[in-house]
Amino acid sequence: LLTWLLEACNAQQANLTRSKALKTIAAVVEQEPQLLLRKEVQRVFETCFTDDSIAVREAAVDVIGRLISNSRDLALQYFPLVLYAANDKGVSVRKHALKILWKVCLAPGDFPRACEAAICIMAHAADKEDSVQSIVLKAFNELWFTVDREDLLEPHSLQIVDVVWNLYANRTHQGAFIDLPLSAGDAFVGLVTKILANADKQRSPLERRVAQKLSSMLVEMIGRKAMDADDEVSMETECLKPLLAVHAFCTVDPSLVVTGKSYHRCLHSLLPYLAPLEPRSPGYVEPNELKRRRAEQLLCALTIINDLAPRMRHLDHIVTNKLQDYLKRIITTSEFLSVVVAAVRLLCTLSRFETGSLRLGIAISRMYQQALEQQRSGAGARGIPDAGTREYARWECLQRRRLFTASQFWCFGADLLEQHSQVIKSADQAAALMLWFFHHGQPKLRQEAIRGLGLLMGARPEVALTRPVKQAFDLALATTTDVDVNIAAVQALSELLNHECERLLRSQARDAADKEAPAEGPAVPKTCGENDRSVAGGVVQYFWERRVLPLAVHVDRAAAKVSSPSGLKMDARVRFRVLELSRIVLREGLVAPWTAIPMLMALVTDKDAGVADLAVQLLDSYIMEKRADLLEAKLGDALSAAFKFQQELTSGKSGGEQGGSGRLHANACEMLGRVYKSMAHTKSGRSSFFKTLVRPFSQHLQDVPGAAAQGGASYLSFLAQMAATLPFSREDEALMLDSRLSPIIMRHADKIEAAMDALKGKTVTTGAAGAGDSTRDQLLVLGQKAAAVALLLLLKKHNQACYGLTDAKILAYSAKDGNSKPSRGVQASRKALDTRGLPLIAGVDAALRQCKVFKKLVKESEAQLAAQGLVGDAAGDEAPTPSPGGPPDAKLEAETP
Repeated sequence: LLTWLLEACNAQQANLTRSKALKTIAAVVEQEPQLLLRKEVQRVFETCFTDDSIAVREAAVDVIGRLISNSRDLALQYFPLVLYAANDKGVSVRKHALKILWKVCLAPGDFPRACEAAICIMAHAADKEDSVQSIVLKAFNELWFTVDREDLLEPHSLQIVDVVWNLYANRTHQGAFIDLPLSAGDAFVGLVTKILANADKQRSPLERRVAQKLSSMLVEMIGRKAMDADDEVSMETECLKPLLAVHAFCTVDPSLVVTGKSYHRCLHSLLPYLAPLEPRSPGYVEPNELKRRRAEQLLCALTIINDLAPRMRHLDHIVTNKLQDYLKRIITTSEFLSVVVAAVRLLCTLSRFETGSLRLGIAISRMYQQALEQQRSGAGARGIPDAGTREYARWECLQRRRLFTASQFWCFGADLLEQHSQVIKSADQAAALMLWFFHHGQPKLRQEAIRGLGLLMGARPEVALTRPVKQAFDLALATTTDVDVNIAAVQALSELLNHECERLLRSQARDAADKEAPAEGPAVPKTCGENDRSVAGGVVQYFWERRVLPLAVHVDRAAAKVSSPSGLKMDARVRFRVLELSRIVLREGLVAPWTAIPMLMALVTDKDAGVADLAVQLLDSYIMEKRADLLEAKLGDALSAAFKFQQELTSGKSGGEQGGSGRLHANACEMLGRVYKSMAHTKSGRSSFFKTLVRPFSQHLQDVPGAAAQGGASYLSFLAQMAATLPFSREDEALMLDSRLSPIIMRHADKIEAAMDALKGKTVTTGAAGAGDSTRDQLLVLGQKAAAVALLLLLKKHNQACYGLTDAKILAYSAKDGNSKPSRGVQASRKALDTRGLPLIAGVDAALRQCKVFKKLVKESEAQLAAQGLVGDAAGDEAPTPSPGGPPDAKLEAETP
């Protein structure tokens, strides 16, 4: 019986049959649970979890959920399958899997892989489906925030520490790089923020009270288990874990971490992490992993103190002096720039209510500015060391550190510095200083100078409107500039917009508070735009089409061979940063969205998966979901931009050259397929896509001006290759495409054959074309047209072979104009288009080969039509009837020198 049921679950059976067989297996296994341990049963469930039918997958998840709920061994065995199902594209399947993870793996509290289950559930807190988000919020709300029992505080705190640490470790590839401080985009931070927001909305104080108790427990856990570790790295990791959890709660809301006067206890727990370490023996080299762990501890401690500082209006004098000494040492000596940023930010925060901190901040900033000014004023006398020497490397490293630190003080303390303009340079003077280093340094120094300018612009946007700054950014964003400078310039624009958004949010919050406050007099009338002083949008708009868009699709050959610490190639990093800038620009509506479509479509085909995936996300979020008609209107330009970008990536040739194979790499095919699926959910969207796809073929064959400039036969081959790998799921999609190909083939095949016949017997020179060599020119044009029709014939044959289409079906579909009943489902083809060695370049030999391939394909098509009884049939003019003919005359080839 079991064998028969297992056979009934294979893919050849109908969906309903497979679903019923699974339910019957569940009834059998309920009587004999040990059957689930058999390998053949597990293999059947693995197959059903990847079935094409959502109903089958949902039934499989439901069966597994019922059967493993009472057995830990079975739950452990099928845990990977449930994790897989939790990321299923079907909403009902995801919901079932998440409920199983919640009830079976997470709620009991003693499941060995509970932390993995928690991370998997938490990852769906931002799911597009509200019902899925509701399950996630309910699961963690019931688990951690609605049980106010003292005996559960420590177990829950330990579980939170593990979850937060594993989320961070997975994101940083087990500590390969630092990704701190945490932001609102962190999964745990976002989840807790939503839970507390819902509780506040329902006026329930329980969740916030439990969160405060959990935070207090986490503060007490700081450093508790560190001494139990076996080695130094493990000890520092154990110290970091509770710090990271406290930092996460502090990011949600600092009031969760300190209540009343408990901030003194929290501050005393954090100060030891800021203190300098005991000196090591001479010759000791500290491992990089150990350095990173201590830097992460510093970042967490500094960020927590900075978040709590506004609540610490009265600090102990001794604690304040210690804190200032620690911050001075960190700012001037730390080798981790992210730590320096956090220390400067904290010092500027303390300076707003503590005089000693203000004096220290002014003194450090003045020291760095004076050192930079001395270098500029003394450059003429002593000169800058020669580039490439050790002296220059040391000089450059020192100036970069000074520029970086000075710009950070402007970023976080611009208001403080301007209050002391008698001892500190103004914003314009600081900008002039940075511009000098930009124009007189090598790429690394120029990168730091442009980054400092960006931070200065973020604090004082009016600096960006000065002519020298605009000229510097115009140069920094040029495609001929070093990629490090490009990246710094793009990041500077992003930071400028982020600072502007933050200022706008603060302004809106103040306006909301003013509206809630009682009015002391009559309202003052305001005109539209009266208080609009934003310049960030205008700066970005100035550079958008002038520099940013060309930079996005530029390929730097030298940079493409160098990998960055994050794993991206250096030129791919530039494109990734441009996409991050584009996200802000499109979100804020600063530019016309259609200007970004060709660039996004080009980057969809990037070889780097991270760049391509982000480009698809932006297309979906800001174009398809809001204005799908814009993509349909700009699709032709977008495909042309993708082709030119592919040419740059693969051969370095420009889009206008006639070379290249037009072949796409696998990742580009997949991403373009995702764009097609976004448009293909409606018949009009599919029709628009196919119409745009075949239009270049018609233009090429009709000698439309400018058609050859798009890339000639190489561009047509690119389109054919893309069309061959489109992820069709229904037969009518392939029929709609082929029905658009057939009329073009029918209209032009006879003309090409007639032109070939006219050239028979004529002699063609293969060398340099002489004046008035009309035969050679005619042959070259004819070869390109033959190649275009040959590509259409190859694409049509490819679709017929992959999707089981016949010419009769295509004719019937054309006659009905596509208004047929829902067609059968098909499996998407991943097979590349076989071009049969069709040359795409322009030349006499290539043209002869193009004509030969064309004639052979026409002959095959004629034979196929005859076999189906369609040649000369009643189908009449609707059926493409290629004129008979054989291969090109041998005399033409024989008489060609």
